[in-house]
Amino acid sequence: MHILIIPSTYPSPENQTRGIFYRDQALALRKAGHSVAVLVAPIVKSKRKILSGDLSFYKNGIKTYNDHGVRTIVLKYWSWIPFSLSPAFHFFYIKKMQEEMLDMFLSYSEQYGMPDIIHAHTAIWGGVLGCFLKKKTKLPFILTEHSTGFSRKIYKPWQLTYAQKTFQSADVLLAVSESLSDAIKQLDKKLHILVLGNIVSTDYFQPAEQLSSNNPFTITSIGFLDAKKNFSLLIRAFAKAFKRDNRSMLNIVGDGAEKKMLEKLSKELGLEKKVKFWGHLERPKVLQIIKNSHTIVSSSNIETFGVTLIEAHSCGKPVIATRSGGPEDFVTKENGILVPVGDVSAMKNAMLKMHATWFEYNPAIIRENCVRQFGEKSIVTQLEKVYNEQLEKLS
Repeated sequence: MHILIIPSTYPSPENQTRGIFYRDQALALRKAGHSVAVLVAPIVKSKRKILSGDLSFYKNGIKTYNDHGVRTIVLKYWSWIPFSLSPAFHFFYIKKMQEEMLDMFLSYSEQYGMPDIIHAHTAIWGGVLGCFLKKKTKLPFILTEHSTGFSRKIYKPWQLTYAQKTFQSADVLLAVSESLSDAIKQLDKKLHILVLGNIVSTDYFQPAEQLSSNNPFTITSIGFLDAKKNFSLLIRAFAKAFKRDNRSMLNIVGDGAEKKMLEKLSKELGLEKKVKFWGHLERPKVLQIIKNSHTIVSSSNIETFGVTLIEAHSCGKPVIATRSGGPEDFVTKENGILVPVGDVSAMKNAMLKMHATWFEYNPAIIRENCVRQFGEKSIVTQLEKVYNEQLEKLS
């Protein structure tokens, strides 16, 4: 089968982990014997990032490369959409993106043949572009939604209009969690949505040797340091639980707007020697930190899924997560602890419970269940079923 993937974000030289789960899915489909290509949507950057960053990667032009058998085509340019402008401005900008994507598609299909399936990820904007290609080509169009924007209600009316039309146009609409499916249905109750979680590279995220009681109790949290991830709650809960425990530590992996504030908070709570801010790390180092941790924690206010949690499960690690949407679909008493959103006391108690019982969790069972739910074979098999059903309708 010839599958064309259109993600809304994708790993790049400046950030090799952003959108990595899209790449993992593409590579898994290729490993299963399919012909897979990725057309990366045009890149939109904030004015602040444009003014402060290296623009070399965003020069106009098309970059094409082979990623372990996955043909990857990136339209390289930078732009800034001032969202305060009228929707009419955005219409012309999006029309330009669609024209660029169509040119990329025609160039690709002339060289490699017409795909059988278009599979876009996230309505804003990969889905909008995939929907446009469907109208031009009449190919089956699959859309997987990942964004927290619907649960957080951050999209503007004109963006919701584009999203709704895109959802309605999809031959199959997938959401990565039940909570996200519910949020999307608030936009349009008539939508039929299948739930299919994200993929995890279980070959990469392999278990390490079991940690011993001699190792300092280590908690790790991984993510973008912004308000919705609520790392401040995590730090406050850790302080209440372990401030006087010299054999416990907290790793925070990631970068973002709240980093300085979180470092200041850590210092104010007397945790300078107990909380380590690693900044943004590439995957090999993240894997090493997971393996050296007793538990991985998500303190988010909203999550549509929770990729770092299933990466931990793939390594056989138990987790602690807030009931933020996505984690409720797969965190159970056999593999972790769920706590209410925004509850410092509940998070503190969960950490103390994990400290006392981490060795009672069975790493082999945690990993086995993760592989069954989110491993490459499981997700690819379910996607193949979706794809084949659409192709059968054409025959």
